[in-house]
Amino acid sequence: MCRSRSSKILPALVACVIVCGVVNGQQVELSELSSSGLLAEAGQSLSVDNYAGAIPYLNEYLSRMEGVEDDRVIALMQSVRLKLGQIGAYLEDSSMAVNYLTEYTEQLPCLQPREAWKLLALNLFELGEFPACVEAAQYALTQPEPKELPGSSGPVDVDALSKDERGGLTARQLKRIEREEKKKKKTLRAEQTIEAAPDVEPDYSVEELVMLNMTLAEANMKMSLWAACIEPYQYVVVNEKDEDRRGYAILQLITAYIGLERYEEAKDSILELYQTNARYNIRVNMALMSAAAALFNAGEYDSALLLYRMVLPRDELIVYQVEKMNGLRREAGLPDVEMVISTNDVGRVETVFGNKQGEFDVVEEDGFAQGLPPKPEELLRLEESVSILISLPPYENDVIFRCGLIFVQVGRPWEAVEALNYVYEQDPDAEIGQRAFAEMMFVLVNPLEEFAQVEVRGREFLATYDEGLAPRQVAYAMTLAYQKQVLWTSVKNLLPIIERFADSSNSTVLRYECELYFMQAIADMVLLNYFEARVGFERVLIDYPDSHQQENARYWHAMAQQFLKNFQDSYDEFVAYEEAYPTGEWLPSVVFNMGVSQFGLESYEEAKDILTRAVNEFPDDVVYSDALALRGDLYAADGLLDEAEADYRNAIASAQTVRQDSYAVFQLVSMFDLEDRYEDTVELLYTYLGRCGDEADVAKATYWIGKTKINQGLIPEAIEVYKNTILDYGHDITQEGVDLIITETIKVTRRLSEVETEVLLNELEVARYETDDKTLELRLRVLIAQMRDEADELGEKLIWELDDLTLAPPPVLAVICDASLANKDFSRADEILELFTSRYETSDFMRSALKLSAYGLYEKGELDGALAMASEAQALYGTEADLVWSQLLKGMIRIEQQEWEAAEQAFRAVLTVREWRGAPYAESMFQLGKIAELSGKLSTAFGWYQRTYFQFRAHAKGYWAAEAYLASAEVLDALGLENDKRNTYRAMLFDRFVNSLPQAEVARTYLGDEEVVEIEMKMELGESLALEEPIGASLKGEDE
Repeated sequence: MCRSRSSKILPALVACVIVCGVVNGQQVELSELSSSGLLAEAGQSLSVDNYAGAIPYLNEYLSRMEGVEDDRVIALMQSVRLKLGQIGAYLEDSSMAVNYLTEYTEQLPCLQPREAWKLLALNLFELGEFPACVEAAQYALTQPEPKELPGSSGPVDVDALSKDERGGLTARQLKRIEREEKKKKKTLRAEQTIEAAPDVEPDYSVEELVMLNMTLAEANMKMSLWAACIEPYQYVVVNEKDEDRRGYAILQLITAYIGLERYEEAKDSILELYQTNARYNIRVNMALMSAAAALFNAGEYDSALLLYRMVLPRDELIVYQVEKMNGLRREAGLPDVEMVISTNDVGRVETVFGNKQGEFDVVEEDGFAQGLPPKPEELLRLEESVSILISLPPYENDVIFRCGLIFVQVGRPWEAVEALNYVYEQDPDAEIGQRAFAEMMFVLVNPLEEFAQVEVRGREFLATYDEGLAPRQVAYAMTLAYQKQVLWTSVKNLLPIIERFADSSNSTVLRYECELYFMQAIADMVLLNYFEARVGFERVLIDYPDSHQQENARYWHAMAQQFLKNFQDSYDEFVAYEEAYPTGEWLPSVVFNMGVSQFGLESYEEAKDILTRAVNEFPDDVVYSDALALRGDLYAADGLLDEAEADYRNAIASAQTVRQDSYAVFQLVSMFDLEDRYEDTVELLYTYLGRCGDEADVAKATYWIGKTKINQGLIPEAIEVYKNTILDYGHDITQEGVDLIITETIKVTRRLSEVETEVLLNELEVARYETDDKTLELRLRVLIAQMRDEADELGEKLIWELDDLTLAPPPVLAVICDASLANKDFSRADEILELFTSRYETSDFMRSALKLSAYGLYEKGELDGALAMASEAQALYGTEADLVWSQLLKGMIRIEQQEWEAAEQAFRAVLTVREWRGAPYAESMFQLGKIAELSGKLSTAFGWYQRTYFQFRAHAKGYWAAEAYLASAEVLDALGLENDKRNTYRAMLFDRFVNSLPQAEVARTYLGDEEVVEIEMKMELGESLALEEPIGASLKGEDE
């Protein structure tokens, strides 16, 4: 822009042959010329517009006159310097121009400072010396006054010069030259000799002031000195007559306002620009897009949209420019043209202009056609601009794309979808088309939530494209859509598509790809597929090192380990996280979960210490309440009830979620229950219900309130509350409180009268048939079956009824487990246990699943797995009455493994637990006999068998006593004690608890019919077995 103005200093020149020092075809040696001869030769060159040819003579003159102190010579040397600066500017040798003009302005006399400073500013800009340019332009705009030599009275008097100083010219000739200079407005291209300075240098014209202000503004713009640009651009806008240049100045003024964040003034200037024809200027259109982008980035969407709408379509712009081009051609005597666009062999767009002559087009080669006048410089520049415009990609699509993004930001999503879809449909294979499609997908997801469109269009796109960024973005948009709909299985269904994407090394593409795989792993976590989640996070960590998800992936990988009960691995990974991210986002949670991992490792003191650290270091974090509650559990387990209560109450007070509040409340309530603190329980629960409102776990709270009523003897009231809660909340499969109520209701109804029980059963039956909810219906069926002692029958029915067990709440799963175990059907054991561990891990009904799974493993011969399962059940439920199976199974496994000592210890352990008295004692004694027998201790075995049928004949309907009789007889037989064996069988038939069992047939067969009849007759007479000495009397102490 500045060069186009500097060229106006001189009229346009015809191209000339540059000949240095040629006069009349003869080269004159510089050394042969006098000083006046040098100026004469320079004058000759200037007279024929050979400006380059004058340079050697003028330089030689300055060199030869250096050191001369005569005022008149000094003045002429200054004039020569100015002329050399002007020649450099004309020849576009800015370095030369700056050198001579700087010398001129730094010495006296300086009689044309305005001309010199103006040219100096323009050429400093061309050299990119913007600070110096600004200084020069600012000084020029002060209209500097001429300066004489000290003591000089005025300009050089031509009449007083010597002939040599006049360069061989007469005074009259010099004065005539001076008059011609003035006629040509003192421009460098018209000067043909060396003149003295004018008496008074004129002020700048408006055109020159516009040029200087534009140069000043542009130099400041190059240095991003926005504020310094404003005033000079405003001057140009007001005073520039050329509409294109004025439009350009307005656009640059807009850019400066944007840089200063003065958006209202920028908007006003945009409106002003819109009213000019500068909109048709190619460069202005390109700059409009840049300014619009800057406004977009600044969040000034309305102004950006206005600028984008000002950008003209390329075809319209070309039509305007061709019309303008033809206007210039007519002025130059050239025919009109029409544009011809072609594509060369390498696919590059080329543009040439054909002369329109009647019906024929004559194509111009290299800008010229034979017999036609030469093209003006402005025409050539315009043709070049149009050619560049044609070769650019279709920017209309880019403008519409940007408008679509603006529509998104200003809350006009449907317009955004239309704009972006238009761009995509114009060229779906182009990068901008695919970017537009991806952005459209994000808008359809949020805020429009047009999930059906997202599904259909996303699938179509991904079936076609698998390279680059857009397919990853589309897959990510679909992931977000599924996430918003909680369709995590659908997220997982995207994995095969993601894995088919073409490889890329682009960092942005890899970022999206990493995000997609990370979300796949998160989906697995939500779906409780912890093994797959762990593998997924490993993929992110290994395949995308140093990605934006590294920290998150490390944390969640450790969490997956913890959920898989790999507590040592999870602990180690949490420690490694803290070492890698000592101030990481997840650090509070990491420290807390270190404690959880130690808890899982049964390192309770270490767990307590870590939880205490979490409490002390993160009092404001969400984990604070969790850490207090878990530490409270540890205190309670150690019998430190006061400390536990304090932690629970603090956990309640600091809870940031209802889940945290609920956990601490119910843990404290369970502790109160052990201490019979009924009033505290009720007060705590009602306060909790009032505090949490609809978000409270009402069912579980009701369970504990009902227990309090039962303990106070208010059974009918408790049952009524329980019944209503089941009906109100039983449809929600996640309501653990409802399942607890079902269990408690079964227990307490045994204390009702027969009439009260029937009334309740009828009410439950009515509710069962009236409900349309499958979950509630199943819960009611279980409750009714348990009250009628028909649970096994129901379980067998449900095994076949329920193909999809995900609809079954825990009590239903439990009766299915019990029925399956009774039938030794282990086909769904793994499925049911997986449901419990993934969905109902805290449910009390999981013990049934553990039992079924453990016996299933035992039946398959997977003894170690069965042993681990039995141990896990004991770890969860301790020595509760119905957990005796786990200890008995341990003993059976040790027998299978022939580990006699371990087997004996397992069964002896049963005999030490009061809750396991009865049939389990009978079985354990019998198995102790079996262990002794297998290990060759027959006398000891006999003793265990005899104790079994003596002490536990009434338990298990006599089963173990009968088995003990038979085993005892076999041991006696092995010992050769035939009489004792016979007496054992006789004793068995005299025993009313076992003589009707199937095992008794063995004794009858051995004794024979006659002896059996004898025994039966004696029993009818009330006689018992009479022996001379006890059976096995001879064996006492034999194995010791």
